Amino acid sequence: MGTTLTIFLYAAVASMLTSLSGLSVDFKGSPFLLIFLIAAGLFWTFVSYRRTLPPSGIGLRLLLGFLRFTALMVLIFLIFEPTISWHRELSRKPLLAVIIDDSASMKMKDGAGDRQEQLAALLSDPAWADLEENYDLAYFAAGDSLRPLEKLTLDNLKLNAFGSDLAAAWENAFRRTEHDEPAACVLISDGGDNAGRDPVQSAGEVSKPIYTLGIGDTAHVRDARIEHLLSGEIAYRGKPSQITVRVRAQGMENQPARLELLDPEKKIIASSSIKLPSDELQTESTLEFTPDIVGNLPLEVQLKTSANEWSTENNLRSLLLEVRENRIRALMISENPNYESMFFQKTTTQNPDLDLTALTIRKNGGVYDHNLSDLKKAISESDVLILVGFPGRDSPVSILAQLSQAIEKHPLPIWFWLGPRSSTNNIAKLCGELPFRIQRARNRVEADAVPIRYYAELSPDDESLEAPLWWDLPPLQSLPFSIRATAPLQTLIALKDSETGQDLGPALISWESGGRRFSATLGSGFWRWSFMSQGLMGGNELYAGLITKVLRWLVASPQTRPLRLSIDKKLFSSGEKVYFNARVFAGDARPVTSAEVEMTLRGPEGDAKFLLEPDKYGQYAGVFQPEGVGSYTYSGLARLNGDTLGTDSGGFLVEAYNIEKETVSQNRQLLERIAQVSGGVYLPADSLLELADLINAPPRVQSVGWSRRFFLNWDMLGILIALLGLE
Repeated sequence: MGTTLTIFLYAAVASMLTSLSGLSVDFKGSPFLLIFLIAAGLFWTFVSYRRTLPPSGIGLRLLLGFLRFTALMVLIFLIFEPTISWHRELSRKPLLAVIIDDSASMKMKDGAGDRQEQLAALLSDPAWADLEENYDLAYFAAGDSLRPLEKLTLDNLKLNAFGSDLAAAWENAFRRTEHDEPAACVLISDGGDNAGRDPVQSAGEVSKPIYTLGIGDTAHVRDARIEHLLSGEIAYRGKPSQITVRVRAQGMENQPARLELLDPEKKIIASSSIKLPSDELQTESTLEFTPDIVGNLPLEVQLKTSANEWSTENNLRSLLLEVRENRIRALMISENPNYESMFFQKTTTQNPDLDLTALTIRKNGGVYDHNLSDLKKAISESDVLILVGFPGRDSPVSILAQLSQAIEKHPLPIWFWLGPRSSTNNIAKLCGELPFRIQRARNRVEADAVPIRYYAELSPDDESLEAPLWWDLPPLQSLPFSIRATAPLQTLIALKDSETGQDLGPALISWESGGRRFSATLGSGFWRWSFMSQGLMGGNELYAGLITKVLRWLVASPQTRPLRLSIDKKLFSSGEKVYFNARVFAGDARPVTSAEVEMTLRGPEGDAKFLLEPDKYGQYAGVFQPEGVGSYTYSGLARLNGDTLGTDSGGFLVEAYNIEKETVSQNRQLLERIAQVSGGVYLPADSLLELADLINAPPRVQSVGWSRRFFLNWDMLGILIALLGLE
């Protein structure tokens, strides 16, 4: 009995000492001062109660002394704000991040069978129990993004993700569990990687081993595929357009193949013969055709080979071109022949994309070489109007009235070339209120032209090519007045004094108003630019480029629609979701946040309707999952309280090609490289049992405990008052 009691007491004391081993007390200030104050408090208490009047018994004096000393200690400790902490380190099982490839390629079939069935067998392997016994497992599904899984079952996977980003998968998994310090990552994948950064480089940077389990056939297959189509989104009727096709192949080096471009009726409109490249290389060929219709033109490019391939599903790619009318019908009106109008007319007649009609106004109100009735007809048959030095202060009133009436019936975008005698009052009669006013008179000086928003608004792709040409341009001459902006406008080209560098205001501006676009030139001497060729070998002139860029911008649709629908691209792959965005604006251009935006889609599977969800910023969003392959059109209708605010429409194309189909077999080489550079090991899918023995990870150390800081708050103040009161 005595021995048992001794053992029990020993165990209790050992447990208490173990639990107190992490206990610590910290103070603010000097510890020597604390000891001195404690000793002083003890001495003062002893002196105070060594003798009392009237005399008291030893027991009462000891009690009073204890209360006094305790109150002093509480006060001293609170002054030094002690912090009492208890911490203890616990040993836990290592954590593993298990990432499962959730992309559509994991459902494909290859020489080893159905990858989905292989994955199901792997996930139900009893060896997972051994891993769970020795490790804590955090499960994730990865495709184009990463999502956590509660259970490791096939039912929790979608296997439909479009795009595989392996590097982002483990980087995000480590980031999400960084407080638990995962010891390693287990990646289950077929090795398909078609998005994001280089996974091998990323694996070498994470400083944690990645163990890869390969799904799919590892045998080398014979396959050719169209990897990419390069083409602009816009083509012009009657003008040649080119499509560059990039092709890859495996096991088919130097085999003959043929590329064919098909129109919507599956007729061949262009073709090219090629030799297939060796593994890991690519070849490209250009197909040229001339569109003869205006509108959206869906096209297909197919690759035909003579050898048996693993799959021909990746031999067909689609693209959607917007074909526009090639020639811009421009009407130029000038009052007095001058160099600007002469060189403008000469340059545009040499451009096959422009069809210019030039009219010169007589001082008596007529039109040279034309009848006055031709003016209204010319307006109705034009896409854009150019007014060079017209209207001026002395322009015929009859011409202005007829021109204003014609524009009112047939609104046109207008390019004003202002001259010394231009009248802003008369100009306003043709386009409404101007966004600027003439500010003051000044002397005309020579000035250098400096592009400001010229390329950003008109042609961003040409900036790097044409930038050096602006250094050697002949100078312009400023107008005898300056302007002050009174409404939003864009300065495309600015003027700088050639000698002093002083800012002389804009030389070319643009603005939008009433659903139309306008531009104004505020200087003279642009015609001299026609002598400067573009590039060392000659070619298109910078002056001709200026005219074409401004005219094409003017005839494009201005962004003043009450409802604006947009999608991020016009070509989607089978299985890819289409994300719609919309904005609704009131008449004063303020966003509308309480409208209802209804979408109607028409495609191969029929019609579909859904609503876009709004947010408080006037933006609306929604997603559509196409079920078929082919052309789709969409239209949107914005309503508020039963009233229609605006409509918008567009189209897109869904092709049968899916990037996941490029993973025709397991990319074992990539999975092995990922494991090698990270310090892990590659294993086949049926070797899960070996994984537990290969992973050598130390246990996690978790710190637990608590900390309390004492200072003069209400509870401590209450204890101090209670002690003094008892005394």
